[in-house]
Amino acid sequence: MMLEDQIKALELARLDAMARNDIPVLEKFFAEDFEFISGDGRNSKKDAFLKDMREGNIIYRWIKMSDARVFAFGTVAIIFHKMRMKVFGFGEEVESGRAATSIWRKRGGTWQIVIYKGVETQLEN
Repeated sequence: MMLEDQIKALELARLDAMARNDIPVLEKFFAEDFEFISGDGRNSKKDAFLKDMREGNIIYRWIKMSDARVFAFGTVAIIFHKMRMKVFGFGEEVESGRAATSIWRKRGGTWQIVIYKGVETQLEN
């Protein structure tokens, strides 16, 4: 499998784990220095993000990825893609679109996500 395909598969698996609220899988995907930057600009470190999911403050109902492009540089890979999702967050449930960027790093033979940044976009039909 080419590295670009491997990164796309990892990103899809991460999104699937988020939609299933599978915290043990996400703990493995997220590097210790993981940072999540939400569509509204809020930053969360790994522990805070997973705590919000664990406590039900954030519940991803579903997430769909499209138009993924991967740029790989040895032990670092950047994936740009579009997302459509339905999420319950801090008392509000919304369906929204995102232009997303994830940075993955290979350390100790394992790929983990280091940074995620999503920017809200218009929903496409």
